[in-house]
Amino acid sequence: MGSTNTEFPKAEFISDVASFMEGKTVDTVLQDLQDRYRKFKLVESQLLQKKAKLLTKLPEIQKALDIVNKLISASDSGQELVMDFELSESVFAKTKVENVQTVNLWLGAGVMVEYPLEEAKQLLETNLSNCKTNLKTVTADLDFVKDSATTMEVSIARVYNFDVERRRKAKDEGQPQHETRVHSMVQHSTWDQAVMGRTQPEQISVA
Repeated sequence: MGSTNTEFPKAEFISDVASFMEGKTVDTVLQDLQDRYRKFKLVESQLLQKKAKLLTKLPEIQKALDIVNKLISASDSGQELVMDFELSESVFAKTKVENVQTVNLWLGAGVMVEYPLEEAKQLLETNLSNCKTNLKTVTADLDFVKDSATTMEVSIARVYNFDVERRRKAKDEGQPQHETRVHSMVQHSTWDQAVMGRTQPEQISVA
């Protein structure tokens, strides 16, 4: 699973809006910032779904590995085990098993494969390790995307408020006005006031 911060450029905080806007039109800049903001929010939604799936998958793999380890231990010691088998949803039957040599594992897409116990253990350990690694990567990527989206929100607010102030001054000087429209997804004045005077937010790096 690739890291998101290698696929998206870092969202830079606009500390000096006046310098940033030199030679640029407000409408073009705001459109670009809003497009990038929507992309970050889309990726954030996708990453949240991936994380939810991994959080569901992780305990399932761990549970299967625990059962296989128990079967291996019982087989080595010749111990008889009493286990619950699911016949249907919420319906179980008790059975005694001993000298188990193989186990069936669901691989997904309705596919079940029989493995010797040791091979099943190795497969589940690999899957468990991969799941933990992927979960760590997705969590870090999610932090990166959320941080970037917040930075984009602040940038949109600062550019919009810069244009409001510019138009106010032009009005006082009797110059013609041009209204700038911004998507309602960002509450500009509130966010801009909240970050006035703050330094550039830290960017979350992913190892």
